[in-house]
Amino acid sequence: MYRFTGQTLMLVGALHILAGLLSQRGPLADIARDGVFNAVGSHTDRQAAVWFLVTGAALLLFGYLARWTQRQTGTLPVALGWSLLAIAGAGLVLMPLSGFWLLIPAAVLALAAARHGSDPATRTNELR
Repeated sequence: MYRFTGQTLMLVGALHILAGLLSQRGPLADIARDGVFNAVGSHTDRQAAVWFLVTGAALLLFGYLARWTQRQTGTLPVALGWSLLAIAGAGLVLMPLSGFWLLIPAAVLALAAARHGSDPATRTNELR
């Protein structure tokens, strides 16, 4: 079960991008209408739309890196799990009705992977 940390983060990233495309249609259309290049400027709604999509892409990449690391080493750094938990906690304090809840399963999986990955018996070819 703990082997799915990367996939969980990639799923959260994909959902973040999808939610951004759906919820930020107006600002994204404004960016496209203004020719994309230098179309964000000081428009806070456009800035939010871009950051929404960039965050989703970063989560996808971060998930891929976690998946690759776990496949190569059989484990993940414990700091990954605690960091994800801290980000989720801070985000939930600021915005309880948000997607930050989705980071908690990834954090728990990362902590489990760090714990179980140190046991040579758990390092199998199943991760490859």
